[in-house]
Amino acid sequence: MDFVISFVKGVLTLLLAVVALYYGLKFYNEIESGFWEFWITIILIPVILYSAAFIAEKLTFGKLGTFGHTVATILILAIFARIYMMQSVKKDMAALQKAAQVLGLKYQQDVKLPAAMLENPLFDRGFMPKAQHLLSGKFSGVDVKIFNYQYEKLERDTEDRYWRTAVAFSITQKQVPDFYLRPWQPGERFLEKNPIDFREDPQFSKKYFLTGSNAEDVRALFGERQREVLKEIKRKWAIAAANGYLVMYADETMNEEVKPDPEAIREYLEQAWVIFKELTSERN
Repeated sequence: MDFVISFVKGVLTLLLAVVALYYGLKFYNEIESGFWEFWITIILIPVILYSAAFIAEKLTFGKLGTFGHTVATILILAIFARIYMMQSVKKDMAALQKAAQVLGLKYQQDVKLPAAMLENPLFDRGFMPKAQHLLSGKFSGVDVKIFNYQYEKLERDTEDRYWRTAVAFSITQKQVPDFYLRPWQPGERFLEKNPIDFREDPQFSKKYFLTGSNAEDVRALFGERQREVLKEIKRKWAIAAANGYLVMYADETMNEEVKPDPEAIREYLEQAWVIFKELTSERN
């Protein structure tokens, strides 16, 4: 009988904790004050850990020993983590919908990229690619798509995941020749063959790897003004033109995904727009 009572207590406490966590996180996501977010987080973490340990003890009747109790605690924490992820996704979706409205774009959670865009070199850098949270429409009269892009790479026999926010502008073949530009990685210059270098601008060639289907056209595209913009802009960018799309994303750290905030997305898009305008300028 004691086992039954213990199990019922555990189940009821788990249900109560799930409901409290679900609505607590919903309230937490609506808080705009960083001060209160900090203190709620400080209080919430130990409460969650204690609750998980208490529930695990009741569900296992306190008879499975340290190992069994630890396993049960981890499983309960996994349930809590799943609830957190659900609420986090809802929060991000709401923020992106607001950003789309502010920027005059349309929001779409699930993304199916055009086949022509998928052939862009920027989307051929790893495996398990995933695109989601698309904002699309017109920006200054040009068709644009902004979306989160993820991929994995094998680094030193381990799988590393990379997050990017990609911006894709529609272009014509006459505007921009096919090319691929990205920041150099440490020690990589000895491995890549025949990059397009600028002897008159060693600073740019030291910062970026550049290649293209027609070296002469690509060299003409990256004039002095274009190279200066890429050297001076805040982030290091990976940029490629192919099949009617000029695609770019910040490419300096593993996580370059822009926060789902209207102002952050606007700032990112405006930085991409500066690069786009320079590369499609009539001066080229």
